[in-house]
Amino acid sequence: MTRPQLSFLVQPDQRDRARIRYSPLLPYLHEANCGADLLVLPGKRKDRIRVLRELAPGRIIVLPAHLYSEPNLALIRNACKGLVLDLDDAVFCRPWDRKIAAPSKTRDARFRMSLEAQDAVVTAGPYLRKYLRNRHDEPFLRMIPNPIEDPGEVDAPRLEEKKELRLLWIGSESTLGYLDSILPSLNRFAKEHPETVLTVVSDAFPQAQEFLKIDRVPWSIEAQRLALKSSSIGLMPLDEHPWSLGKSGFKVLQYMSAGLAVISSRHGNGEFLLGKNYPYFADSAEAWLESLERLKKSAEQRSHWGYYLKEEARRRCHPRVIAKSWLSLAEEIDARLGS
Repeated sequence: MTRPQLSFLVQPDQRDRARIRYSPLLPYLHEANCGADLLVLPGKRKDRIRVLRELAPGRIIVLPAHLYSEPNLALIRNACKGLVLDLDDAVFCRPWDRKIAAPSKTRDARFRMSLEAQDAVVTAGPYLRKYLRNRHDEPFLRMIPNPIEDPGEVDAPRLEEKKELRLLWIGSESTLGYLDSILPSLNRFAKEHPETVLTVVSDAFPQAQEFLKIDRVPWSIEAQRLALKSSSIGLMPLDEHPWSLGKSGFKVLQYMSAGLAVISSRHGNGEFLLGKNYPYFADSAEAWLESLERLKKSAEQRSHWGYYLKEEARRRCHPRVIAKSWLSLAEEIDARLGS
């Protein structure tokens, strides 16, 4: 059976995103006889032209969320059969930590131009799909979450034997403000529970707290994996800024696939990934304290939810499952556009 050819085409500064969202899919796409690859688009125009000309004709190209210029869009559009915008960030608005709060007309105009060049748009969660529905209907829109790293077989739940309660936050300098927003609650909790340790894996770190012990770990893939293995509860605080609402929730997926219990905001795909009835959502200072207290009291609950969430992550977001979704979309576009 002839399958469509699929290329994930990323900007030089999107390599980390590509490693998370696309690289895990390639073996499963190849297994399904889909000629899929991951390409980095060079910075210089003449090099971009060369790379695009070398692509096999008839390919479907996937572009990660980015505000593309009109000349670059035209180059890419002319090099492929079908074009898909993979919208896993709210690139149409200013980032949440920018001092200018007003909407950006320039961003919105470039975003609309990007949409007009596409044959389909993929979102990583329901917020962005809902945002786009007043512009396009199915089959133009698809929702495909991030894949997890293959967790292998799901282990039976095991009770923790650690005396300390180790909380985990994975992030970066650009998202540190989200963690800062809950530090007062974490500090209050640590005052009552001095065995609490917060591990922060990042390229920037919060200020020292009076009662909360903070383990500062510079980010690397290995450091991240070790932190996920040694922690008890994963944390994902977010606010209701449009930039935050458009987040894909990859941090939650990391915690889920590692078998951690999670305390999360409902925003930024938290509710979509964890389920509407998940009992440890927190969008206020009191809710953070309550969730921490409840999970602190019960190692059984931490183990139960860690096991359940790992199974859910594997069922819904295993790379094999996500690869099938991308392949299905590529086949639909290929059939719709014809030869």
